[in-house]
Amino acid sequence: SNRCALAVSLTVRNFALSGERHQKVIQWWDFPGRTFEKLTPGSPAYWQHLERCCAFVRRHRQTDIWAQWSLVEEKKLTNSTTWDASLFEKYAETAFNAGIRAVQFGSVGRHTKYQLDPDSRTEAVEANFGRLAAVEEVVQRRGWKGRVLTGVADEPFIYHEATYGKVLERVRQAAPSVGVIEAVESDQI
Repeated sequence: SNRCALAVSLTVRNFALSGERHQKVIQWWDFPGRTFEKLTPGSPAYWQHLERCCAFVRRHRQTDIWAQWSLVEEKKLTNSTTWDASLFEKYAETAFNAGIRAVQFGSVGRHTKYQLDPDSRTEAVEANFGRLAAVEEVVQRRGWKGRVLTGVADEPFIYHEATYGKVLERVRQAAPSVGVIEAVESDQI
């Protein structure tokens, strides 16, 4: 038998959590959780589930939630493409009404190779830039500046710096009201 006993002593001192949530705590898993994908987007059950999930993460001191780019739907016309952000607008409105501070989209870009490969670069996902323009219009119209965020590409390294910076500049030009989570190893940005 490879058993042992260890005496543990735990001391918990008196403390209180601030009523004001001063940190941003972003929930980065598939929000609003499993089974949501089985609900029809925009249905009453969809919105009720979103409200319940927002209340759940707020009770656990999280302030921001994740949003999928698919909330901004592509509409193909004869000679062009437009983007319908009405589902996103309702999603954000529902979240904000439930006390969520901000909504964060996934990245507008991607790495060209495995991110640990020094030959990898950061490039834009052009469809996401179309979506981003539609989101910017909603953010400006609704006065949500600083409440909607995105990222450029996941966990970039120093060898992504130059190309990451170019995509970042495009994001700032296309959507100045949308916040950007800048997570990059850099000397220049």
